[in-house]
Amino acid sequence: ASSVPVVWTTAVRAVLDDVASTITRAMYGKAIEDLFSWLDSRGHPPLTEEACRDHLAYLQSQGYASATLNQRLSALRKLVVEAADLQLLPLAHAVQICRIRNIRKTATFPAIALNKQKTEELINVPDGHTNKGKRDRLLLALLIGCALRRGEVVNLDLDDIEYVDSRAVLIRISRANGRLRSVLMPHWVEEALSAWLSAAGIKQGLILRAVSRQGNVASGRLSSQTVLDIVRKHGERIGVTVHPEDLRRTCAKLCKPGDADLEPIRLLLGHSSLATTERYLSDRENIATVSNERVNLRWRNAS
Repeated sequence: ASSVPVVWTTAVRAVLDDVASTITRAMYGKAIEDLFSWLDSRGHPPLTEEACRDHLAYLQSQGYASATLNQRLSALRKLVVEAADLQLLPLAHAVQICRIRNIRKTATFPAIALNKQKTEELINVPDGHTNKGKRDRLLLALLIGCALRRGEVVNLDLDDIEYVDSRAVLIRISRANGRLRSVLMPHWVEEALSAWLSAAGIKQGLILRAVSRQGNVASGRLSSQTVLDIVRKHGERIGVTVHPEDLRRTCAKLCKPGDADLEPIRLLLGHSSLATTERYLSDRENIATVSNERVNLRWRNAS
């Protein structure tokens, strides 16, 4: 069954009828279906600029190429114009959505994994005495210590954390395909979580949030692009070019070496097959085969 609301079918038909290419028409149709399906999965929020940016961030986290994202943006712009004409959407919202810029072509970077010394340097770069520093410490801790993806970390909610004896123990991650995985939270990651939640006064909802220059914590979530920018910025301060995906790989390679069993690392990373994990790590030497509790890093000067 189509996920497009009945009242939007006229607008969708107008968009598709205006496309000459059969292939492009099919791609536009899928883009619109996926958009409304995504909105449904999030409780039917209104179609605003923020919702559209969140949807694009989600698609980026799923590995969509920039060319595909820009094609979907084109379909979205045409859709909101038709919707505004039919008074399905406020004109101001349509204008804001149409102003969303195309996604720049993503550069290809060599896959790297930091050693323990560099990893410890990285997590201690943010200033543990400021709100922004506490937030960035937690962000890096979740990417490294729990091997979360960008899309997973920006959507992390307090309800996703399971507490046992007052200690944060498990993060439950739901994937778009319906699969659920549980990730152990090492003590040093839990320490960063407690420091951030206490400083930000967060008792429910999203965990990682925007912080103003004055140190005020906002209610809005971080975007995937902001996560990328934060990781790159702190990496530059220790002399490395590093991206969020590299920190997942770092987590895997910092886990204590054991035999050649890749199953624990597959579960940690959330891969669907061992073959994917083998390709991801590129070699089978010194591969993590026990839980990420063994990735035992230390904070310095944390307040």
